Amino acid sequence: MAKKKTQIRIDKITILHILDEISDTKDLEQYKDSTDPEEQKYEAQDAERRESYGLSWHYIGIVAHAEVSYQYGPGSRRIERFESGGLWGIETDSEDSYLVEVATEQFSDLRRHLEVFGVDTSNFDEVASTAKTVFRA
Repeated sequence: MAKKKTQIRIDKITILHILDEISDTKDLEQYKDSTDPEEQKYEAQDAERRESYGLSWHYIGIVAHAEVSYQYGPGSRRIERFESGGLWGIETDSEDSYLVEVATEQFSDLRRHLEVFGVDTSNFDEVASTAKTVFRA
């Protein structure tokens, strides 16, 4: 007799904005020692940006997180968690449209990840449309 395949369903999807403590502001030092007048203007902007790091902005990673479940005995379900690969080094004061673009890319990555593990993704778009964004340090 063939064993019945367990139905794994998506219960919840969340977008995580996670504090990125690894990225640094070295990319804002490319004109630091320049003697070119045009580049010195950029250095002044970069210096101001470096000084405001950690005060008015910081780097984050954006990850799509899914909770899925399957029946595990009568009347109970077991919950498992999956995450997209994430994108890191994103400035928190980036345009909202960019943050949405990154989240959308992470949704796509998460969907592929779930499919590899045999999760039924037929309700993915419905669940993703209710996803909340959560900041995690």
